[in-house]
Amino acid sequence: MAKGHKIVWIASYPKSGNTWVRLFLAAYLANTDNLDPNDALKGTFNDAQRPVFDKLLKLKSNDLDDDVVASLRLPYLSKLAESGDKDVIIKTHVLNANWHNAAMIPSTVTRRALYIIRHPFDVCTSFAKHMGLSFDDAVAAMGNPSFAIGSDTQIKQPLHTWSTHVGSWLGATGFERMTVRYEDMILRPYQTFANIINFMGMGVENDKIDRALASTDFDRLKEVEKDKGFLEASDKNDQGFFRSGKISGFKGVLSNKQIAKIAKDHADMMSRYGYGEDGSVF
Repeated sequence: MAKGHKIVWIASYPKSGNTWVRLFLAAYLANTDNLDPNDALKGTFNDAQRPVFDKLLKLKSNDLDDDVVASLRLPYLSKLAESGDKDVIIKTHVLNANWHNAAMIPSTVTRRALYIIRHPFDVCTSFAKHMGLSFDDAVAAMGNPSFAIGSDTQIKQPLHTWSTHVGSWLGATGFERMTVRYEDMILRPYQTFANIINFMGMGVENDKIDRALASTDFDRLKEVEKDKGFLEASDKNDQGFFRSGKISGFKGVLSNKQIAKIAKDHADMMSRYGYGEDGSVF
């Protein structure tokens, strides 16, 4: 990379708070309490955008086999990193591991990574709604080592199980990494987002944090989506992208059997990050 620019990843398993963090950072940089979330995301990247992938590599990826797409990962990310006049912030949901013998998050093009983790019970309910899955299917997907997502407009993204996904990022080497719990963004917003800003190297300013928090208040984002729609909303979900966002939103939604299955599949990682099998956060 001639320019020496690299990627700053905003990484997470789907429906863990990735979009909220990116909108907060956009509001912080713009120093506004009246952010338009659609405008804020129009100029940003995620690593799964098929039109961007095809444009940068000058090809049509729809008919490519997975191993070919994987082999193009490094040249694609290198071009993304070179696309601006500074390091580029990119959203990702991929597993931080090799897929078809290719590194999904190559350290050679990575500056740092912010990883967002959320209680898997709440991830499950939100992910099911977003993807148009039954709760049983969402539970199964989170425990499936072969699980991947993709579409006509997004290249395939390997996720593996929820626990393996989390572990792959928490064990990352070769670049700076910070982990943030979704629940701490709700319970301790000021300090948590200040830590994020500091990690991103943006310089912490108290009044800008206040404005950015007001701008990305969940109820405000829901109202904006209701009035204007939202770019990242799923066509498989008629309940909106900003649906609930609460801690313990799974209660009264997931069955005891579904809760027990998630807890059984992911007990070790849940315990490591303070997620109780009763849904508590500590």
